[in-house]
Amino acid sequence: MKKPIACLLVLVFVVLAYADFTFEITQELKKKEAEITVTGKSFDEVWNATTRTLMSLKFRIKESDKDSGSILAEKRKGMFYEDGDILSGWSVMVEDADGKIILFCVYQPGEYNPLSSGAKPFKQFRTKLKERLSN
Repeated sequence: MKKPIACLLVLVFVVLAYADFTFEITQELKKKEAEITVTGKSFDEVWNATTRTLMSLKFRIKESDKDSGSILAEKRKGMFYEDGDILSGWSVMVEDADGKIILFCVYQPGEYNPLSSGAKPFKQFRTKLKERLSN
């Protein structure tokens, strides 16, 4: 059992060492806000990966403007919902700055979970986004 795990760790290290992009959390989630910097990927690649990541996490893209770089996504209670039944949401700004793509992420807990710090949703978001950008 130890040998396959060791091989897997070595493989992950090799893949990460030769990746053609960097994915850096430049500001960890504080006060429900975070910043991620990506280098080695184009704005379009990061934009597409971000929208797909939000959708894979069951968020519905409510507003999206590629020119301004803004995405507003919401997760609702169910298929049949009232206007106020928002469980949580993300506001993401994607910006191209001198060859670096910077994502400014703001987590918005809904009225059903007002005390959420957003740490778990941010971890899920950044993990899935990194996976998408790796492919």
